[in-house]
Amino acid sequence: MEPRLIGGCVLLAILGLATVFLYNKQKSHNRKNELANLSFDGLLIALIMILGFVPQVGYLTIVPGLSLTLIHLPVLLGAMVGGHRKGLLLGTAFGFTSFIQALGNGTGLNALFALPYISIPPRMLFGYLSGLVFEIVFSRSKGIKRGFFSMGLCFVLTLMHTALVFGDLYLFAFSEINAIMTASSILGTTLTLTVAVIILLGAIGEAILAAFVVPLIAEVLQKATPSLYKRVSFMGK
Repeated sequence: MEPRLIGGCVLLAILGLATVFLYNKQKSHNRKNELANLSFDGLLIALIMILGFVPQVGYLTIVPGLSLTLIHLPVLLGAMVGGHRKGLLLGTAFGFTSFIQALGNGTGLNALFALPYISIPPRMLFGYLSGLVFEIVFSRSKGIKRGFFSMGLCFVLTLMHTALVFGDLYLFAFSEINAIMTASSILGTTLTLTVAVIILLGAIGEAILAAFVVPLIAEVLQKATPSLYKRVSFMGK
């Protein structure tokens, strides 16, 4: 077995155990709080599944074999409202939808996400780190500043998601990426540059969308269901 495959499986196992540990630690002794958390988790996981498995909803094909995603939006929302534990849970759900979707429909670069150590760990880290960043920043900001911070953080964290995914690809699938980029093409360098530009522009588009949509939904959620929001939110504790 190749060392990178062993390393990927070990990383996946460690992150899986961490998810179980942190999620169990999150459970509250207050029945209402626990029910609110479960309801909120279920709602966002259901949304992630819809985005992940309904064609051309959560994964938008830009060119054959390369897709952009909207599934980072509910992960960021959960991380913003519920912190690092909820972010880790939702990031894990995101990773599994990417893995399953690639198994059935993967072509080109997308096919690499059929490898679980490519599709799952970056999304788990994305959810966990997003929640952690929100917790740290929100504990030091209030009022209107929090709104501006939310937009900026959603933008930066979305770019971080792209960096984590392609960093994982570079670490565990560099030869496959190189083969996909240059196979059957005389324009190897030009093709690689074109794909890189498309990925960069797509990542910026995802980040701009997240910066406006996620804080807006969080604000609406807070006003529409304040009791639920307080029960699942780490803010103000």
